[in-house]
Amino acid sequence: MEPESTIDDIIKSVQRFRILSIGRSGVGKSSLVNCVFGITGARVSHLKPGESDIEQEFISQDNPIFVLHDSKGFEPGEITNFDIVREFIEQRSQQGLPLRDRIHGLWLCTKTPAAGGRVFEIGDEKLLEFAYKI
Repeated sequence: MEPESTIDDIIKSVQRFRILSIGRSGVGKSSLVNCVFGITGARVSHLKPGESDIEQEFISQDNPIFVLHDSKGFEPGEITNFDIVREFIEQRSQQGLPLRDRIHGLWLCTKTPAAGGRVFEIGDEKLLEFAYKI
């Protein structure tokens, strides 16, 4: 008995898998995007929060089925970027949107905590709770 859906069937119906990278400033989101996708479009900033356009699509020449969006990092006490990310997820999760344009996954980037430190920041936890509900 064959499975109902094969990977080829899924790829034909979705066409593109869209991933959003999220996390606190300075954890290496843009560096990860550049390394994994073999591109240099994601701007890396080590001294201050990087500037990222969440709407910009990063597509690897080696594997164009994956589309990545890089979010600006979260800062403690800052809510504007959290709202931008939440709105992006809401818009890209709408049922009427073609599957190829929807968000299919979140790539949460975190720093390894020091002994006794928090594994996730509060903003990360809130965003994961929100995404789970959608």
